[in-house]
Amino acid sequence: MFNLKKQKGQAFSTFQLLIAAVVALALLGVLMPMIIGTSPINNSPGDAAQQLAKGQINSSGSLNYTAKLKFKEGDSISAPGIADGLDVDRDQVYVMVKEDLVSNGTFSNPADAGYKQTTYKRSTKADYKIGIICDNKSYLLDEGNDNPFIANDLAYITEALYDTLDALEETDFKVCILFPTRAT
Repeated sequence: MFNLKKQKGQAFSTFQLLIAAVVALALLGVLMPMIIGTSPINNSPGDAAQQLAKGQINSSGSLNYTAKLKFKEGDSISAPGIADGLDVDRDQVYVMVKEDLVSNGTFSNPADAGYKQTTYKRSTKADYKIGIICDNKSYLLDEGNDNPFIANDLAYITEALYDTLDALEETDFKVCILFPTRAT
């Protein structure tokens, strides 16, 4: 069909190299997901929360969110799992959910689990993001504008966790609070 021995010249070898590069990239595109395992697009909410917390633990007072995540029935955010992955005390990580997401049956009430876990309860998948703020306990209990929750219109978190955080014996240590929010 093709007699490659008779083909000469610089243009022909360049064309062969181009075809080889395209084939190599196509194979790489097929093999990479198998080599890597799971892609970041398919992260579970718990894994995404863990990754977010790792990047946030040393950033005091700043609010960050995961990319949009697809929650399915049974997906959960667990504070003890996140704390263990961060190598911090379990009393330093909490989970909150806005009241309307609990009352409409979307998420379980984290107060029932000591603000340590919430589970997505709907049978239909939905898009949410997970937010996190890490800061010193004293700032999180402050009712003024220094409180990062009040500054970011998330005062419901401070109100719900005030008694829980206030009861902790240590006065000045870092606390991280994670919360799901609708993705827009």
